[in-house]
Amino acid sequence: MKSDPTKETILFFGITLGLVYLLLWGPLVAFQIPAISFVDQQMGPAWPIARFFIGGFTLSLTALGLTWLLEGMAGLRSVWRRLVQFRIGWRGYAQDRLQTKFSPLVSGSIVGVFWRLWHLPLFFIPGTSQNVLDFPFLGFLTGVISQSVLYAWLHNRTGRSIWTAVFFHWIYTFEGQVVATV
Repeated sequence: MKSDPTKETILFFGITLGLVYLLLWGPLVAFQIPAISFVDQQMGPAWPIARFFIGGFTLSLTALGLTWLLEGMAGLRSVWRRLVQFRIGWRGYAQDRLQTKFSPLVSGSIVGVFWRLWHLPLFFIPGTSQNVLDFPFLGFLTGVISQSVLYAWLHNRTGRSIWTAVFFHWIYTFEGQVVATV
């Protein structure tokens, strides 16, 4: 099968958003079921918390599944060898493929649009920091695209490692959920 990075990326985005919207976070939004809040120590039942956390891993799981489907065991072995570099998800799967056709700025922006769509349900799940802290929706979404462009640049400047993006995302989350609420 001939590889088409653009089609593979669209498939990745579609599956990831479909899983999160329809199976994992969507029901929590639709029925207003609280998951977990690190801000005000709210906790819902165990099953919504599990859905909340599994939703956070949809990127990696989708990237692994598509790698197996499109590249077979050889692709998975390659992923396993690179696991110490953690090249799965937004940067290692989507951005790398988009950059075969687009500049890092455009690729980072495209990833940012889908990254913000991925975050959208969190504004409506009771207990999430986006919901509890009443983040300004437009500001948050604009910030996500800006961060994505920065992370794209960092990804490329650090030998395509996502550790820098993970580190900066962690700092952003820590500041927004912990420091801002003290």
